[in-house]
Amino acid sequence: MVLVQVQHVDQDHRAAGPTGAGKNEARTPASDYAPAISLGLTHRIYPDGQAVAVISGELDAATADRAQEYVRQVIDRSRGPVRVDLAGVSFCDARGLRTLVGVAAYARAAGRRLSLVAPRPAIVKIMRITGVDANFPELAQPSFPSTRL
Repeated sequence: MVLVQVQHVDQDHRAAGPTGAGKNEARTPASDYAPAISLGLTHRIYPDGQAVAVISGELDAATADRAQEYVRQVIDRSRGPVRVDLAGVSFCDARGLRTLVGVAAYARAAGRRLSLVAPRPAIVKIMRITGVDANFPELAQPSFPSTRL
């Protein structure tokens, strides 16, 4: 499993600190640091060439590029269809959606079928609202919850 840790660090050291001192005093209060964001990436390639890539955590601007590269490598190493398991994805922003569309296009160009497995209903809903679901025919299946308004 690959674990990516992303941490926000305050880059503005010119602001006055808690003592009101000059512009060159560094500020590092705990509120200036965001919690680390984790992205879990694992995969399995089966003897028949099929593959499953598992993404967990937050799929957003901070993690999407790494996830995209990882799934592309899984596509390159497999010989058959690739399933992307999203059951562990707790959040997905526009950059994450773009990543999913990008890996689907990459798989098609490589002559492979890519499908999504177990996305959370909130993620399916935003995919339907934005039209991203058109890239994933399996989202139209009755097994996916209806989130249309």
